[in-house]
Amino acid sequence: MSKQYNDSIRVASERIQWERDDVASKIVDFEQARHKQSQRQFAIEQGVCRSTLQHWLARKKSIDASPILIEFLESPIGTAFLHRIVTSAHFVFTKDGSGSFQPPLTSIA
Repeated sequence: MSKQYNDSIRVASERIQWERDDVASKIVDFEQARHKQSQRQFAIEQGVCRSTLQHWLARKKSIDASPILIEFLESPIGTAFLHRIVTSAHFVFTKDGSGSFQPPLTSIA
């Protein structure tokens, strides 16, 4: 008796890695079209799995912050702003030296 197995390993390795600004844009687009079409219809039109869209919406809903802040940071403009802050922080950390490895000073006696 042989069992049929699906190609889940192959499919999992071919999954799409969505860019954060694309995710934010699709969430905003869905929220604006929510009263016009269902999640399933929107996902098909945008080329996104419905479960992926549901995950994005659940992640946004689970953020513990002010609704105004969530709306800003989860928008394409807020995502770009956050990206600039993180990039600036990385630059400052490495420029200052506190974010990179420095061997301890040893005294030569």
